[in-house]
Order: sequence, then C-alpha cells, then structure tokens
Amino acid sequence: MDKKIIINTIRNNYIYYDDLEKNLTNKLDDLIGVEDSKFHRKFQDILDEIQDPHFKLIGSRKSRYTLPVYLGIFMDDIIVVEDSVNYPTIKKGLFLEGIDDIKISDFLKKYKKYNTLSLKLMKILEGLTTRDSYGEVTFHFRSDKGNIITEKVEYTKCISAKVDMAEYWKSIEDYSVKIQEKYGVVYYPFPSLMDELGVKRLKTNLERTTTENLILFDLRNNMGGRIDYAIDLVRFFVNDNTNIFLKSRAGIKKHLLIPEKSNVRRKKIGMLFNNLTCSSLEFVFLRYVQNIENIYLMGIPTCGMLDVATLYNLDEKHTLSLSTKKYVDENGNSIKERCIEPDIYINRGVNDIVDNRDTQLEKALEFLRKGG
Repeated sequence: MDKKIIINTIRNNYIYYDDLEKNLTNKLDDLIGVEDSKFHRKFQDILDEIQDPHFKLIGSRKSRYTLPVYLGIFMDDIIVVEDSVNYPTIKKGLFLEGIDDIKISDFLKKYKKYNTLSLKLMKILEGLTTRDSYGEVTFHFRSDKGNIITEKVEYTKCISAKVDMAEYWKSIEDYSVKIQEKYGVVYYPFPSLMDELGVKRLKTNLERTTTENLILFDLRNNMGGRIDYAIDLVRFFVNDNTNIFLKSRAGIKKHLLIPEKSNVRRKKIGMLFNNLTCSSLEFVFLRYVQNIENIYLMGIPTCGMLDVATLYNLDEKHTLSLSTKKYVDENGNSIKERCIEPDIYINRGVNDIVDNRDTQLEKALEFLRKGG
C-alpha cells in the first residue's frame, strides 16, 4: 500500500480539504511515515474526527467476520429486523439500547458532526457489521414493553456469495406485478442507482406506454448511485430545461437536463421515501420533481446529503471513498436545504417489522388509488 498515493489523492480531490483544521491536515501528512501495521487504526482515528459519511478507506480481505444478528435503522432507532437463529432471546422489534458498556445515546454524542440522526445511526451500524478478526460484543436491547434483554454475541466468519442481479431484478418485477394486480397502481421499487441493469429496466419501463394512470416510485432505503444515471432519470419528469451544478476542487461543472419524451407526465405519481433515502443523488432527484403538479412526495423526511463520493482503486486490496463534489447553485453557493419534506406524511410503526407488514407502502398505494 502506497501511503503517499492515499494522502495525495485526499489533498488533490477531497472537496472539503481546505476546510479541515490545520491539526487534521498535519495528522494526514504524518500518516506517510506510519508503519503499515498501525496505519489503518491511525487513519480511522482521523476519520472519526472528520466525520464525513463518504470518507473511508475500504480494504479487501480474504477472511472477515460478520455479525450474526440482523439489525436495521427504523425511524429514529436501531432495531432487530429478523429473529436470530443462534440467539433465541433476540427477537424482531427489539430496540438496541447499548453496545458493551456504551449507551446508544453516548454514541450519538460522539458522532456530533454528522448532520442528521439517520447518518449517526448508520455510522454505528457500519462499525458493528463486520470485523477484521474474531470478536464478541454484548448487546443491550429493550422491548416495546420496556424489558431489557442482554446478550453476548460472537462474530462469525463471513462467506461471500455472488448476487445474481438478473434474478434479483426478476424478483422485484414479480413483486411489482402483484402490487399492480391488487391496487391498480404501477409500482416501481427504486432500490439503487448503482446497478446498470436495474437503471436500464427502469428507463425502459418509463418509455413504455401504460394504460394505468397511477404510478408509485418507491425510493425508500435508497443509499446511492451514479450521477449520470440520476440525470438520465430526472429527464423523464422535468417539464423544462434544467441545470444541475456540481463543484469540485477543479471548478464548477454544469449538467443540462433536457426533458425526454415520457408518458409519466400525464399520470398521477407518488414518490415514496424515508429517512434512509439519503444519497445526494436521490435527494437532488426529489428536489427537482417536488414542485411538479402531478407528483406527490410521500413518506417521512429524507436525511439529505449534498455531496457526491468518488471511489479510487488504490491497489488490488484498497479502495478510497472520498467526497469530491458538492451541489451548488448557479453562483457556486452551497445549497442550504438539508432534507426533503413530504407532501403526504406517512409514518411506520415497529409492529410492521414484527408482523412482516409494510403499512407505509399500503397507505401510499391507497392514497393514489382513492384519488387523494
């Protein structure tokens, strides 16, 4: 691993490098002389001070350990989303109260530079999900009745499995057909803008003529994607030529959005999102469609991100994720808006997890079906 390449990549491309305090830039420079065995730990200490969700060093390893408990972010908490086979006391719907001797509230104070609660909770989960070596952790859970459950959990070896994306998208399409048959609403789950196959399928569907007048796009839990994919999709919705401005250390680049021929402009459209619709791409996507007359924003507020990450493959084992661009207005000023508010507020309850129901989706579909 060439540490000079890492530091120079940060110096030249990190959009917020000039905003860092002098002691942090000095610490980054000093990493060049740190021995390899201590580098990752010292680098992580600096990242903990900077607290940028996009800024991380990802190392590929032959063997890693994973947490055998399924945790997820639900509204403003971390909860258990699946019953645990190996730990019968860990049931769906339990709220995570503490990790070892640290309360979740104390973790949230530690990550004070993250601008939303959702990003703080994601940071906690990110630190829990995998380990470089074997370990164990003690969890303290709370039930909806206030009972405390404490369980020591051992990490297990992670076995990587290749995901068949064609099969994955086939399952999504099958589910969409069932929704349409039941509600009479064309349903497009929008899980990511990273997968080229998924984006192509969505664009093809948008170009087709449909006799249905009701469409729901589900952007919940959408964590990221490519800017060119997002621009391609926004064209199907906007009515006029629109500009998006992105600022990097090299300057400001304008992206022109020219409306594409589209049948969705004549339909009644719902955009369903939540506090995990936090990629900057989806945030900007929603921002450009939110004032279009036939589009209803539904769900709960996004957590919003206003910068864009780039991945740098440093060598065969390491990838650097770095915030390299941010959205600005035509004068180069930063966009102040931190989240998107829905037109139709639709909440979820923890019973949705316990009962395997999605009442948020059901209510959004019913809203469209009944005419608002």
